[in-house]
Amino acid sequence: MAKSTLPCTLSPLLLTILITLLSFHVNGQVTNIPNVQTNPEVQDIGKSSIDQYNTREVPKNPAKNLPLTFKQVVEASVETVSGFKKYTLKINTAFQDGTAVSFDCVSALNPGEKTAALVSWGLKTI
Repeated sequence: MAKSTLPCTLSPLLLTILITLLSFHVNGQVTNIPNVQTNPEVQDIGKSSIDQYNTREVPKNPAKNLPLTFKQVVEASVETVSGFKKYTLKINTAFQDGTAVSFDCVSALNPGEKTAALVSWGLKTI
């Protein structure tokens, strides 16, 4: 009986295909962003999110929604679906009196846009 060489031939091919597929970013997959403290794009999105909060939310109820000062994005992840990017950020901020606050938010960046839009947010005193 002759030995089949087919499994040995397919193994390297299947391995190559598998590695290729795994190397691509999966659409809709949430990916943690490394080194956010030194990533200018992530820091800009964080600063823009705080600016949008101050512009949109503070005037609605100035007694409750106090202005925030951007400090630094400390954690970030991104999910990409059809070019649309959803950033989930944890930002160190402070009230004007110096009280440290964690600002957790979701900001969305549409394809072709330069500025991410603040979608949702929450505050927590540190």
